Amino acid sequence: MDSGCPLDRKVNSNSRPISIVVPTYRRDSVLIATIGHLLELDPAPAEILVVDQTERHQEIVEHTLRNWEAAGAIRLVRLVEPSITRAMNRGLCEAAQTFVLFVDDDIIPEPGLLEMHWCALERTFRNAEASISPQCKRDGYVSLWAVISQCAAKSPLNWADLTSNL
Repeated sequence: MDSGCPLDRKVNSNSRPISIVVPTYRRDSVLIATIGHLLELDPAPAEILVVDQTERHQEIVEHTLRNWEAAGAIRLVRLVEPSITRAMNRGLCEAAQTFVLFVDDDIIPEPGLLEMHWCALERTFRNAEASISPQCKRDGYVSLWAVISQCAAKSPLNWADLTSNL
């Protein structure tokens, strides 16, 4: 039975209910390498959403992106006009999960990247869950900002506390 708590939602036994969003613009082989590394994360994210603002990729890059999308390994969203702000907003709106992790399109993630973020979210959310007012809860989802705001209202909180495991 689902408790309504976003942290209790299960995607599968080897993943976390986090959408990784990769805004990208004019990257080719570096983007493919980054996505390849993200696909190897253990635990895995529930989804990898690539928000692509590139006019035209090299043929091999386009082919690889289409194959990953067809296999369900990534979701690809195209934007015609480049804007990092629009790309991030679109990624946030398109994300299927309550929690979203934005990453650059040119990274090699540490093996524990997702697990460290998950632990920080879980610690922060669990510490705040009892103090979240009903108006902050909506359809079983609670924004991390609402959690932080509620925590800060109850007791002083600093960003170092929220990110100590990152």
